[in-house]
Amino acid sequence: MTQELQQQLHERVIKSFIDLIILKELQVRKTIDGYAVLKMIQAKHHFMLSSGTVYTHLYEMERKGLIGGEWLERKRIYRSTYQGTQLAKAAEQDEMIRHLLDIIAA
Repeated sequence: MTQELQQQLHERVIKSFIDLIILKELQVRKTIDGYAVLKMIQAKHHFMLSSGTVYTHLYEMERKGLIGGEWLERKRIYRSTYQGTQLAKAAEQDEMIRHLLDIIAA
């Protein structure tokens, strides 16, 4: 498999599981903003998602009640809600999802 193809597949997996990646990161950080999500993905996975992709997912997660956001000066800061925390815990208890998240985190 070429490196380019591998990168494309990795990006597809990250985009598919970005909600769980963000919820898992919120277990550690407690709060996060969109720019921090972009930087975290870049640092851990060595590619840059578009800001539109990240903010679309954050807004969708907020609408679903997985995270709550509040404005702090010019930034929107997100925290996991009870529902988001429960989803993250359920994902950790499911062997297949836990395995996928471990692979993504590697």
